[in-house]
Amino acid sequence: NQFIAFVENSKGEFLTADQWFNKYRKNNSKRIGIWIDLSIGTPNLDKLNNNLAKLGITDVFLMARDHEGHSYHENNSASEKTNIFNAIYQKLRESNVRIHAWLPMLRNPATAQIRTDWAMKKFNTQSSIEWLSPDHPEVIAYLNHSVAELLKRYQLDGIHLDYVRYPDIHHGFSEEGVKQFAVQRPDVTEDHSKLLSDHYSDWHTWKTHVIADLV
Repeated sequence: NQFIAFVENSKGEFLTADQWFNKYRKNNSKRIGIWIDLSIGTPNLDKLNNNLAKLGITDVFLMARDHEGHSYHENNSASEKTNIFNAIYQKLRESNVRIHAWLPMLRNPATAQIRTDWAMKKFNTQSSIEWLSPDHPEVIAYLNHSVAELLKRYQLDGIHLDYVRYPDIHHGFSEEGVKQFAVQRPDVTEDHSKLLSDHYSDWHTWKTHVIADLV
């Protein structure tokens, strides 16, 4: 009761979800997007478009691969959830929503633990068990292929690139990357601690360009 009185005295109001969405649509952007996260389950296809229309959704970001590296759009996947992406995509095509493929890029434990040579290197030179290296040529080719396959098979309105980053300052020390950086800075040594001290700004600028080039 005290909380209700506080809200009312502060000129606040209590709204149902439907009331909030109606008010939001009236006063704000004409585009409203949602993410469909297939890692937590599959939406009811019979109700999907009706629910989206009721909420005024204009854009859907549909998960093509989850944050553990499991694919939902590849026919050759061993998962029982193979190509759920296609089933939902076909259902969404019956509506007027814009469809974007949601694709985590560098966070991919399923691949990093199999292709350890693709894995991002940590500060102590150990391989990550979750992240792929953005400056590895085969990783770049793999990610390009993933996007190309989605664009070839589906008429998409966009590709939502997720996890296009380093997880922290202690990742991104691939041998090839350090060598390439050293070409620009002859005073760079193999001592990684120097990269985070003597060359901190230049090193992080370099890593920023690596990510930008990947995108």
